[in-house]
Amino acid sequence: MNNFSEVVSLFSGLQSVEGILIVDRDGLVIASSFPDSDTAMQAAPLMSTIQTDVSRHLSQIGETANQICMILNGRLIIIQSVLDTALVVFSKKKDLNLLQTKISEASVLLERIAAHAEFLNT
Repeated sequence: MNNFSEVVSLFSGLQSVEGILIVDRDGLVIASSFPDSDTAMQAAPLMSTIQTDVSRHLSQIGETANQICMILNGRLIIIQSVLDTALVVFSKKKDLNLLQTKISEASVLLERIAAHAEFLNT
């Protein structure tokens, strides 16, 4: 059985990664690697709002995006949609190929967790 802490731990070996959030569609923190919970609690609703707004605007022109990338104060922020959750990665702009590989692995784990949760709810 996979859990959210396993998803967060996938990024522990990447020195470029500054923090990981997993948020639900309401902007609530499901899991975080930030040592300060206030940082996670403040960032999660903002990331959820950005994801929702970008998706809404793209759908108006017939487009979709499963990943949103932003640069904020020199930090790369990637929001990866995975079913009803979003994986949010705060990183320096280096080791991007390895970072993208880890994001893909994390997405697969999140899908497994969701599939298991759906099975338990039936």
